[in-house]
Amino acid sequence: MSAARIRLSLTSAVIAGALIVGSPAGIAAKSDASAARVIWVRGDRVYIAAPDSATLDPGQHVDLLDHGRAIAGAEVERRLDAAIVVTRVTSGSLDRVKHVDRLDVRVAPAIAPAPPARLRVGIPNARANPLFRCEPGTAGMHARYRRLEGAAERWVRGADGTKASPETLTLARFIEAADEEIALERGEIDIAVFWPGELSSHMRNDPRWRDALSGSRSGVIAAIAAPASAEPPLLPDSLRIAALNRQVFHSDLAMIRRPPPGDSAGVVPAAVRWVFDPSMPGHAALDRAIGTSEASGGSVVRLGFVDAAAGGLDPSAGVVPLLAMRCPVVCAPHVRDWAATVGGDWFATFTECARAAPPGGRP
Repeated sequence: MSAARIRLSLTSAVIAGALIVGSPAGIAAKSDASAARVIWVRGDRVYIAAPDSATLDPGQHVDLLDHGRAIAGAEVERRLDAAIVVTRVTSGSLDRVKHVDRLDVRVAPAIAPAPPARLRVGIPNARANPLFRCEPGTAGMHARYRRLEGAAERWVRGADGTKASPETLTLARFIEAADEEIALERGEIDIAVFWPGELSSHMRNDPRWRDALSGSRSGVIAAIAAPASAEPPLLPDSLRIAALNRQVFHSDLAMIRRPPPGDSAGVVPAAVRWVFDPSMPGHAALDRAIGTSEASGGSVVRLGFVDAAAGGLDPSAGVVPLLAMRCPVVCAPHVRDWAATVGGDWFATFTECARAAPPGGRP
């Protein structure tokens, strides 16, 4: 049977199953633990339709019940589409079952993936990015880790550490982002943290790496009022900010919710110009992306990088955050599930710099 005919058959089965489940008899037969239903069996592969297949993750266990008795167990292999998952029978048998659509599906709770015993993390080695220059410094490390003597980049979990984290962390510093990507592809590191915008198109589009995590760290792009001004600065419109984020940072930064109309300086004059702090390494590219090169004359509003959390800035004090710092965190397949449970923020803290912001900001 062709793939197209299989997909059509499955779709028809889903529709039919939905009608059955929607009837009073279907509701009565439905398992209390799950609304998932078996729609097709081929060999040891069992196709299951569920209202929300996102609750069924690869590796998760399901039991197949006949009149409340478990007759087979299966493991989720992959998601076929938004409503159908493919499982493989790992115990028992469905060979004698005549009406598989009458089976109940009991979904076992998802088990959190175990952390790796040793984790190798790549981080920027004092390399600049469009926002700031980064001096050599000690990577941020949680208190539950201690550094091994004679191994400046190797850390071990302390007695107060949780077993949900790796026993050993090894940090590898890279001067060039391309070298960090190569090390990840060669298997020399397990996780790579990058500055916003520097991850290559190859890594972003390759199926092995494109589902990168995103880690937040301190720092925002902000509009900064003149020192003598009592009014908040005029802000670029959201389209300009989104274009800046897309063109320079590949949309890695986080858009900060704009204040409602009337909370800022009102209608922006056509002649206003937004100019980035010239001490920022990428100020020329940032100026082009925000449209500074297209304007001349008029009033000037300075934009800059402020090494502070967006929530800690008071717009009435003359600093209005526009974009928040986020770092792409790319994971090797064997640690991706575990890293997703930890979250990208934990890895982004490893990118601390001795000096992260140009002078002159008003935090």
